[in-house]
Amino acid sequence: MWLKKLSDSDYIYPFIYAGIVNGVAIPQDDLATLSNYGVYKVHITQPPLVPYTHKAEEGLPVIGSKGYQQSWIISEKTPEELEVSRKEQEGLVLSVRNKLLLDTDWTQLKDIPEYTSVPYVDYRQALRDITLQPNYPWDIVWPELPE
Repeated sequence: MWLKKLSDSDYIYPFIYAGIVNGVAIPQDDLATLSNYGVYKVHITQPPLVPYTHKAEEGLPVIGSKGYQQSWIISEKTPEELEVSRKEQEGLVLSVRNKLLLDTDWTQLKDIPEYTSVPYVDYRQALRDITLQPNYPWDIVWPELPE
């Protein structure tokens, strides 16, 4: 990512740097020459981990110890955004749950002995009941697979 500084308070970000600035070809590793033309590399940072009730959005680059670096703005999600997040999380949880049920379907076939099938009955019911957990779909306590 690149930033093109136009003045002390005005810049273009993100700036598409294609090797030429103001008609001059400059290699992207020649940061000193690029800075003479007001072009600066922006060091990428990982977005912070935030609770599901919040979001991290990219902010404007800030000057840090390594030059310009990506910054993040943390804010609360709107009720609409929370509902979208809840539906996405629910989809992920149910996908895992359904895979775990599918992986143990064989234990409930009629030709499987009871000493094998019975321990899986409670496990499979607990998987079906995860939607009843108090903080579903955010904090899931997964049942343990029988031995």
